[in-house]
Amino acid sequence: MKFFLKYILFFFISTIILDRCIYFILNNYFIAKSEFRYSRYFIENPDVIILGNSRGVHSINEDFWDKIYNNDLINLSFNGMSASALNSIINDLSNLENAIVGIEISSFMTWTVNDSTEKVHKGPYNINADFRTYRKYFPSINKFFNKKDNVFNSIYYCLDFNNNLLPYVFKYLFKDDRAWSMDRVVGKNEIENLDNIEFIKLYFHEDLFSELLNIIDKKGISRVFFYESPWLKEYVDKMYNYDEIHEKINSYNILYYNLHTDFPSDHSYYADYLHTNTKSQKIISKIIYNIINSENNYSE
Repeated sequence: MKFFLKYILFFFISTIILDRCIYFILNNYFIAKSEFRYSRYFIENPDVIILGNSRGVHSINEDFWDKIYNNDLINLSFNGMSASALNSIINDLSNLENAIVGIEISSFMTWTVNDSTEKVHKGPYNINADFRTYRKYFPSINKFFNKKDNVFNSIYYCLDFNNNLLPYVFKYLFKDDRAWSMDRVVGKNEIENLDNIEFIKLYFHEDLFSELLNIIDKKGISRVFFYESPWLKEYVDKMYNYDEIHEKINSYNILYYNLHTDFPSDHSYYADYLHTNTKSQKIISKIIYNIINSENNYSE
């Protein structure tokens, strides 16, 4: 029995030591040296921070921005970023009071296709999408997972998280993480497929958006603006409550720019229904640059 207890104790201590050693090596020799956007944020201390889901990712190309404009910008948007994850990240980021923060608002929207059931709030971006990619960097997200009722669920999520984070860390050790863009143009067949859609119902999650505004207020982030990246016109035409939703958004006392309103509707500017392509990124970057350099926007 004593031998068994010693074996268990030895195994437990060895596991802790090994875990700390692995963490030290990963944190100091891989994560800290990676070009992965979340690693760079804590090193660069940028002037401008962009946050959002994939529509934020493909609205601004950092690589193009750095070559043209003098503001140091980092795009922390990530594919599938939910409203809950965005709120947690804003809550955890430091030095935001010294930066200009731009939020692509689509993380707070979901939509249903040919379904107007009020109980259904799942669109391409699920409000409850997992947070695994961000947890290494943001303690609030880690706390969220620690609230799981079943301790084995937390262990599983931690292991699963590491398997999802590390590929990005290693991938961007030798590759730049600034040039996200889509060179493709939405195809004729994709547009024709829209004929199969009778209508789209758009949702704006006011509870999560109000939570974000409270976080911004508590953290003293004074220079913040919201924008909405353009959509393919034919897709928006299917959204029967588009105007109603945007009346809600415009009712908030925020600096909000709906880039879709006056953006070219020509198909050559769009990669698919939801995302702009490389051609559009240059136009959007100029618009964003003018927004953040407008004296009227951030005058005391």
